[in-house]
Amino acid sequence: NGAQKSLILVNDFPVLDEIAQMLIEAVHRGVKVSFLTGSVLARRADGSFFEGGYHRELFEYVVKSRLGMLADAGVAVYELQIAAQENFAVTGGVILPYVHAKLVSADGRYVSIGSANLDITASYWEREANVFIDDKALVSSLDKKLHTMMKNGLKLDTHSERWKKEATQREIVARLWPDSYLT
Repeated sequence: NGAQKSLILVNDFPVLDEIAQMLIEAVHRGVKVSFLTGSVLARRADGSFFEGGYHRELFEYVVKSRLGMLADAGVAVYELQIAAQENFAVTGGVILPYVHAKLVSADGRYVSIGSANLDITASYWEREANVFIDDKALVSSLDKKLHTMMKNGLKLDTHSERWKKEATQREIVARLWPDSYLT
């Protein structure tokens, strides 16, 4: 709530309602809010999933449903994209990987990095630890790297055909979150 100019968040979990509301309020105050995420189950550039547990695909739809709401409210949401590299087990173009980082940067001056996701389990039930850093030079350097990742990322567009293609899946699993997942 104290951010004046900018917030950058990195997380790949369904954003808790209270945090989502704070981010929307920040946008309304004129704060530039950016969110970098990944794909809970890694994807190819065409949107198809790599092999993995079906539960991860379902969780991907939950995460994206929450981020779609933020994007519609003015938060700039980006999915990390990286080019396949020689030392990768998978080749053939751009990959949208899972992002396990948990980070919040505020006003180019403060950053919180640690184990806390922005979801209901981390907020209420799990024990998490974050480090808070107040170092303008370090945070500025980190923000530059994050801006490059977002610039090279895929901006979430809730009006795109890609987004519309998975609307039904996101709607169904979002209705089940979190009650059916956590019982």
